[in-house]
Amino acid sequence: MIKKMETQKEIKNKLKLILPFLVLLIFLQNGLYSQYQQVYDLRTVYFMTPVKDQGNCGSCWAFATIASIESNWKKTGYGTYILSEDNVIDCHSFDEAPCYGGSFFMAQALFSRHGGTLLNSSDAYTPTIQDCPLSQAFHPAPSSYNEEIRFLPKNTNIIKQALIDYGALATSMFFNIANYNSAKYKYYDNQLDATDSLYPHCVTLAGWNDTMTFQGAPGTGGWIIKDSYGTAWAQAGYFYVSYYDAGILSETAFFPNRQDVPMSVNKSNVYFHDTYGWVDNFGFGSNTAYGLVKYTISPSGSTISAQQIKRIGTYAVEDNTTITISIYKSFSAGVLSGLVTSQSLTCPFKGFYNLSFSLPSDSIGTDVYIKTQYQTPAGKNSPVPIEKYEANHTSGIQLSSNSCWVSTNGTTWVPTGQGSGYPFDLCIKMYTENAPKATFNVNTDSICVGGSIIFNDVSAMPKDSVRWLLNGTYQGNMHVENIIFYTAGQHLIELVVFSGSNNDTTGITITVLPLPSTPLITQLNDSLFSSYAYAYQWYDNSGIITVATNNYYVPLQSGIYYVLITDQYGCSNMSSPYNFIINYIGNATTEVIELYPNPFGDYLNINCQSMPATVFISDVYGQIVLQATLSSYKSALYLPHLNPGIYYLQINTTGGRKVLKTLKL
Repeated sequence: MIKKMETQKEIKNKLKLILPFLVLLIFLQNGLYSQYQQVYDLRTVYFMTPVKDQGNCGSCWAFATIASIESNWKKTGYGTYILSEDNVIDCHSFDEAPCYGGSFFMAQALFSRHGGTLLNSSDAYTPTIQDCPLSQAFHPAPSSYNEEIRFLPKNTNIIKQALIDYGALATSMFFNIANYNSAKYKYYDNQLDATDSLYPHCVTLAGWNDTMTFQGAPGTGGWIIKDSYGTAWAQAGYFYVSYYDAGILSETAFFPNRQDVPMSVNKSNVYFHDTYGWVDNFGFGSNTAYGLVKYTISPSGSTISAQQIKRIGTYAVEDNTTITISIYKSFSAGVLSGLVTSQSLTCPFKGFYNLSFSLPSDSIGTDVYIKTQYQTPAGKNSPVPIEKYEANHTSGIQLSSNSCWVSTNGTTWVPTGQGSGYPFDLCIKMYTENAPKATFNVNTDSICVGGSIIFNDVSAMPKDSVRWLLNGTYQGNMHVENIIFYTAGQHLIELVVFSGSNNDTTGITITVLPLPSTPLITQLNDSLFSSYAYAYQWYDNSGIITVATNNYYVPLQSGIYYVLITDQYGCSNMSSPYNFIINYIGNATTEVIELYPNPFGDYLNINCQSMPATVFISDVYGQIVLQATLSSYKSALYLPHLNPGIYYLQINTTGGRKVLKTLKL
């Protein structure tokens, strides 16, 4: 069957249907279609700081960088700060003179080692004077750093979203005054040529306007640009660049994730081998490679006993790079061992990324080994960021020795750095904070139910606060804490010491012993007997009876009596009160009464001068096991039925009474 030829009208109708989709497809491919509002101006939402003036100095890169950070701090609610460009151009450590020019890479290298974000009032702009008053030193407030950086692709929607999320962006362009419309403050250049390359310039993206037109541009829309030549230039220091400008967005960056670092003794420490940061890439012809660095935790003073590993940072050299960081305790004979922790991050854009940890360094040891796997997209075969010598740029480099290694597989390592076949250092930084080390004194780890122990905090580091926990339950916040234990068993006492965002915990297990059973007092004629225990102490209403330390006591008068018993672990318990009433005849005798043999077997002989006499034999529990009447001065009791153990004999005579102790074998 032959298909009928379409009429001209049919073709037109189909085109009407298809054309909108073709236009949409073209817009999507060019990154120009967007769900964003037509106009977005960071000035109107008060996320911009005042325009500054770089003067006759090639420092635009520093001004664009600082403007981006100032905006980010306002956007994230940190506050309005006017920061120092002078500190950036004077302290970056590269070969470039303060007014020679620079890059966002240079700025980030400074920030990542905790330099740069200094108040302008602490280091005012003096481009003709190169000084670095606080380079690499701990800065006064604001004690904050934007260590990270992101480099964005030349994509309109990505740029717009970053402006919304992070505030102003630092970007670069080529500014040839011949392409600038001074009447309308607009710039458009359809193509770059040799002349344009003479005018590289860094500026700050402050928003967009989709409706703005530019003479000669193929479409509408342009970027709102904050410049750094004062408010007398352009429109109070701002101008506009077409979306279609050939040089705009040549390199666009922002500095996310501000880090607050602690002051004083709880300060931040930066460990690095790469003063100059990401200078070049390295690989083994594959999109996967490994780096390994060693850092030795340095002591921070007598008051500091530990450091917390807070962050590990490195670079993604390509968009969509996956980074995996693993921390080890040991590296011996080319073999890593003692894995502490590991985590991965997929990086959508090029830049410097931190992975967060909260790891006490003293749980690792003095040496820390950081293994980093870099995996870039297929075909990107130099995934490892390195610092190396470049003439007129990093000539002051001092390569490390026996501190950096690279690998194709993560198991076989070759050294880099000084004296190796690979003259470069790896770009892997470790950030720590001085942390408290919880320590306390206690004079015992065992106590009886109802007893208390004094715990004394002797943590050396100055701390914000302390907290005592009993089995996880809050007990107090004093440096000296008296804790009472009410239940028997194993109890965990912990001291938590806080200093800034860091804390440390130590603990001890306290054994709480049960009390012996409450003793029972029984009466045998004129004597009181306690149930069995390890030790005894008798009391009356007046208090302790000094010499009454046997399991029996013969009161000399009626009254209330108690017995305190103690077990072999030193735990004591008091009896209930016993009301004793004297109802016997006679007092305790001084007559000599003899028992023999003592200890005895089946027979126990008794010599007693006064007759008749009555004898009561009781066990250690106060129970009477035998009662007998003696009619002879010398008597023998046949006692084979008694179990081996201690027994008490109370002998009552006409002259009084006496209690004697004996042992059955």
